[in-house]
Amino acid sequence: MRKIYGIIILLGLTKISAQVGINTDSPTNTLDVNGDVRIRTLTEQTNSLTYVLVPDDNGVVNKVSTSNLNSGTVTDDSGSSIKKIQTLSYDTTKTVVNGLFEFRISGTNGATTGNMSYDVRMTQNPGTDVILTSATVNRWGGTGATTPGAENKTITFTSSNYNTWQTLNTVTGNLNGHNVMLSVNLGSSSLATDSPFNFYNLIVQRVDGGLKSLIINRY
Repeated sequence: MRKIYGIIILLGLTKISAQVGINTDSPTNTLDVNGDVRIRTLTEQTNSLTYVLVPDDNGVVNKVSTSNLNSGTVTDDSGSSIKKIQTLSYDTTKTVVNGLFEFRISGTNGATTGNMSYDVRMTQNPGTDVILTSATVNRWGGTGATTPGAENKTITFTSSNYNTWQTLNTVTGNLNGHNVMLSVNLGSSSLATDSPFNFYNLIVQRVDGGLKSLIINRY
Protein backbone atom coordinates (compact mmCIF):
# COMPACT_ATOMS: atom_id res chain seq x y z
CA MET A 1 0.00 0.00 0.00
CA ARG A 2 2.84 2.38 0.81
CA LYS A 3 4.29 1.73 -2.65
CA ILE A 4 0.96 2.67 -4.23
CA TYR A 5 0.86 5.91 -2.23
CA GLY A 6 4.45 6.64 -3.30
CA ILE A 7 3.58 6.15 -6.96
CA ILE A 8 0.55 8.45 -6.65
CA ILE A 9 2.65 11.17 -4.96
CA LEU A 10 5.36 10.80 -7.57
CA LEU A 11 2.84 11.13 -10.40
CA GLY A 12 1.37 14.20 -8.71
CA LEU A 13 4.77 15.82 -8.38
CA THR A 14 5.58 15.01 -11.98
CA LYS A 15 2.40 16.77 -13.10
CA ILE A 16 3.09 19.78 -10.89
CA SER A 17 6.62 20.18 -12.24
CA ALA A 18 5.27 20.96 -15.75
CA GLN A 19 3.25 24.19 -15.42
CA VAL A 20 1.58 25.54 -12.32
CA GLY A 21 -1.18 28.16 -12.44
CA ILE A 22 -2.27 30.23 -9.48
CA ASN A 23 -5.73 31.71 -9.98
CA THR A 24 -5.71 30.43 -13.57
CA ASP A 25 -6.57 27.08 -15.16
CA SER A 26 -4.45 27.75 -18.25
CA PRO A 27 -0.86 28.53 -17.20
CA THR A 28 1.48 29.59 -20.00
CA ASN A 29 4.74 29.44 -18.03
CA THR A 30 6.27 27.11 -15.47
CA LEU A 31 4.71 29.35 -12.80
CA ASP A 32 1.80 31.53 -13.94
CA VAL A 33 0.33 33.88 -11.32
CA ASN A 34 -2.91 35.63 -12.24
CA GLY A 35 -2.82 38.40 -9.66
CA ASP A 36 -0.44 40.36 -7.45
CA VAL A 37 2.75 38.93 -5.99
CA ARG A 38 3.93 39.67 -2.46
CA ILE A 39 7.33 38.78 -1.02
CA ARG A 40 7.38 39.25 2.75
CA THR A 41 11.15 39.12 3.22
CA LEU A 42 13.82 40.56 0.90
CA THR A 43 17.54 40.56 1.60
CA GLU A 44 19.39 43.73 0.64
CA GLN A 45 22.39 43.08 -1.59
CA THR A 46 25.36 45.38 -1.05
CA ASN A 47 27.64 43.70 -3.57
CA SER A 48 27.71 44.58 -7.26
CA LEU A 49 24.83 42.80 -9.00
CA THR A 50 25.14 41.08 -12.36
CA TYR A 51 21.45 40.79 -13.19
CA VAL A 52 18.10 42.28 -12.20
CA LEU A 53 14.62 40.84 -12.80
CA VAL A 54 12.23 42.87 -14.95
CA PRO A 55 8.78 42.08 -16.42
CA ASP A 56 7.92 42.54 -20.09
CA ASP A 57 4.60 43.93 -21.38
CA ASN A 58 2.95 40.56 -20.76
CA GLY A 59 4.21 40.32 -17.19
CA VAL A 60 6.75 37.59 -17.97
CA VAL A 61 9.78 38.07 -15.72
CA ASN A 62 13.26 37.78 -17.24
CA LYS A 63 16.76 38.67 -16.14
CA VAL A 64 18.55 41.71 -17.59
CA SER A 65 22.26 42.36 -17.24
CA THR A 66 22.99 45.42 -15.13
CA SER A 67 25.59 46.44 -17.72
CA ASN A 68 22.71 47.18 -20.12
CA LEU A 69 20.82 49.50 -17.80
CA ASN A 70 22.84 52.60 -18.79
CA SER A 71 23.30 51.83 -22.47
CA GLY A 72 21.24 51.93 -25.64
CA THR A 73 19.31 54.77 -27.23
CA VAL A 74 19.11 57.89 -25.11
CA THR A 75 15.57 58.77 -24.09
CA ASP A 76 15.27 62.52 -23.98
CA ASP A 77 11.61 63.26 -24.58
CA SER A 78 10.05 63.64 -21.15
CA GLY A 79 10.43 65.18 -17.74
CA SER A 80 12.21 68.38 -16.80
CA SER A 81 15.88 68.94 -16.07
CA ILE A 82 17.47 72.22 -14.98
CA LYS A 83 21.22 72.80 -15.23
CA LYS A 84 23.25 75.96 -14.54
CA ILE A 85 26.64 77.52 -15.24
CA GLN A 86 27.62 80.53 -13.15
CA THR A 87 31.10 82.00 -13.23
CA LEU A 88 33.15 85.19 -13.01
CA SER A 89 35.65 84.27 -15.70
CA TYR A 90 35.43 82.88 -19.20
CA ASP A 91 36.52 79.27 -18.84
CA THR A 92 35.36 77.31 -21.86
CA THR A 93 36.47 74.04 -20.24
CA LYS A 94 33.56 74.44 -17.80
CA THR A 95 30.53 73.00 -19.53
CA VAL A 96 27.22 71.46 -18.57
CA VAL A 97 25.30 68.64 -20.27
CA ASN A 98 21.52 68.70 -20.38
CA GLY A 99 19.87 65.99 -22.42
CA LEU A 100 21.59 65.46 -25.76
CA PHE A 101 23.39 68.80 -25.69
CA GLU A 102 26.40 70.39 -24.01
CA PHE A 103 26.44 74.11 -23.19
CA ARG A 104 29.16 76.62 -22.28
CA ILE A 105 29.83 80.36 -21.87
CA SER A 106 32.56 81.97 -23.97
CA GLY A 107 34.08 85.43 -24.26
CA THR A 108 37.17 87.50 -23.41
CA ASN A 109 38.62 87.25 -19.90
CA GLY A 110 39.28 90.45 -18.01
CA ALA A 111 36.53 92.47 -19.67
CA THR A 112 33.84 93.73 -17.31
CA THR A 113 31.56 95.04 -20.04
CA GLY A 114 32.53 92.81 -22.96
CA ASN A 115 30.23 90.55 -24.93
CA MET A 116 29.28 87.10 -23.65
CA SER A 117 28.41 84.26 -26.01
CA TYR A 118 26.64 81.02 -25.11
CA ASP A 119 27.43 77.99 -27.21
CA VAL A 120 25.99 74.52 -27.79
CA ARG A 121 27.05 71.20 -29.31
CA MET A 122 25.69 67.66 -29.32
CA THR A 123 27.03 64.89 -27.09
CA GLN A 124 26.34 62.08 -29.58
CA ASN A 125 26.42 61.56 -33.32
CA PRO A 126 22.81 61.96 -34.50
CA GLY A 127 23.32 60.05 -37.73
CA THR A 128 21.23 62.62 -39.60
CA ASP A 129 20.44 66.35 -39.50
CA VAL A 130 19.25 67.81 -36.19
CA ILE A 131 17.79 71.32 -36.38
CA LEU A 132 17.81 73.81 -33.49
CA THR A 133 15.50 76.80 -33.80
CA SER A 134 15.86 79.56 -31.22
CA ALA A 135 13.63 82.55 -30.54
CA THR A 136 15.68 84.99 -28.45
CA VAL A 137 14.35 88.00 -26.58
CA ASN A 138 16.99 90.55 -25.58
CA ARG A 139 15.67 91.54 -22.18
CA TRP A 140 17.18 95.04 -22.11
CA GLY A 141 18.00 95.72 -25.73
CA GLY A 142 21.65 96.48 -25.04
CA THR A 143 23.52 98.70 -22.60
CA GLY A 144 21.54 101.86 -21.89
CA ALA A 145 18.60 100.79 -24.05
CA THR A 146 15.07 100.27 -22.76
CA THR A 147 13.35 98.56 -25.72
CA PRO A 148 13.72 94.77 -25.87
CA GLY A 149 14.91 93.23 -29.11
CA ALA A 150 14.23 89.83 -30.66
CA GLU A 151 16.08 87.45 -32.94
CA ASN A 152 15.32 84.09 -34.53
CA LYS A 153 18.14 81.72 -35.44
CA THR A 154 18.54 78.20 -36.82
CA ILE A 155 21.49 75.86 -36.24
CA THR A 156 21.86 72.50 -37.99
CA PHE A 157 23.97 69.70 -36.54
CA THR A 158 25.08 66.83 -38.78
CA SER A 159 27.18 63.71 -38.41
CA SER A 160 30.25 65.74 -39.34
CA ASN A 161 29.79 68.80 -37.09
CA TYR A 162 27.73 67.50 -34.13
CA ASN A 163 30.66 67.92 -31.69
CA THR A 164 31.66 71.37 -32.97
CA TRP A 165 30.64 74.33 -30.80
CA GLN A 166 28.00 76.58 -32.36
CA THR A 167 27.10 80.00 -30.92
CA LEU A 168 23.42 80.36 -30.10
CA ASN A 169 23.67 84.09 -29.45
CA THR A 170 25.72 86.84 -27.79
CA VAL A 171 24.83 89.06 -24.85
CA THR A 172 26.19 92.53 -25.58
CA GLY A 173 27.37 94.88 -22.85
CA ASN A 174 26.91 94.92 -19.12
CA LEU A 175 23.66 94.47 -17.19
CA ASN A 176 22.14 92.61 -20.10
CA GLY A 177 20.51 89.23 -20.69
CA HIS A 178 18.50 86.96 -22.95
CA ASN A 179 15.50 84.70 -22.64
CA VAL A 180 15.67 81.92 -25.24
CA MET A 181 13.01 79.45 -26.34
CA LEU A 182 14.92 76.63 -28.03
CA SER A 183 13.15 74.00 -30.12
CA VAL A 184 15.07 70.88 -31.22
CA ASN A 185 13.91 68.74 -34.14
CA LEU A 186 15.70 65.38 -34.08
CA GLY A 187 13.91 64.32 -37.26
CA SER A 188 14.67 60.70 -38.14
CA SER A 189 17.76 60.67 -35.92
CA SER A 190 18.50 57.44 -34.06
CA LEU A 191 18.37 59.56 -30.89
CA ALA A 192 14.66 60.29 -31.33
CA THR A 193 12.26 58.21 -29.26
CA ASP A 194 8.48 58.61 -29.11
CA SER A 195 8.74 62.21 -30.29
CA PRO A 196 11.42 63.84 -32.46
CA PHE A 197 11.00 67.18 -30.66
CA ASN A 198 12.84 68.46 -27.58
CA PHE A 199 12.28 71.84 -25.95
CA TYR A 200 14.53 74.05 -23.86
CA ASN A 201 14.27 77.41 -22.15
CA LEU A 202 17.52 79.32 -21.59
CA ILE A 203 17.96 82.27 -19.24
CA VAL A 204 21.23 84.12 -19.84
CA GLN A 205 22.51 87.07 -17.84
CA ARG A 206 25.63 89.20 -17.53
CA VAL A 207 25.82 91.65 -14.63
CA ASP A 208 28.25 94.13 -13.04
CA GLY A 209 31.57 92.71 -11.91
CA GLY A 210 31.68 90.21 -14.74
CA LEU A 211 29.28 87.65 -13.20
CA LYS A 212 27.82 85.43 -15.90
CA SER A 213 24.96 82.95 -15.59
CA LEU A 214 23.40 80.43 -17.96
CA ILE A 215 20.39 78.39 -16.82
CA ILE A 216 19.11 75.62 -19.11
CA ASN A 217 15.69 74.10 -18.51
CA ARG A 218 14.87 71.01 -20.59
CA TYR A 219 11.23 69.97 -20.60
